[in-house]
Amino acid sequence: MKGVDFSKGRVTVALCSVDMRCGYQRLADIAYAYLGIDVSKGGEFVVFISRTRRICRIIFADERGANVLSRTLHDRARFTQLMGALEGPAQRPLSARELERYLDGEPLEGVRKGWFEG
Repeated sequence: MKGVDFSKGRVTVALCSVDMRCGYQRLADIAYAYLGIDVSKGGEFVVFISRTRRICRIIFADERGANVLSRTLHDRARFTQLMGALEGPAQRPLSARELERYLDGEPLEGVRKGWFEG
């Protein structure tokens, strides 16, 4: 996916059910209330995924204002489910390259680690 340089900030995927009809302000309020992220200060990209995992919205702010980027996958493709076994709101940081791959519908590799190793 081209056009936005995600390496210019911290990328966080919000893992909670969100109404995709929400605009920037409502999504920014959710990011702040549940994740403690103030998107309006800049340097933050927050990604929200629809319940069906076909649509995502990314909110961010730059020197000119607030931005909402929407992405819908074609042909029954779905965004990878991340940490799906968790209950309640959660977050997962991604690198800029991981986010670009994720937005193109590619699966993300990763190993979940528990609280205790053994």
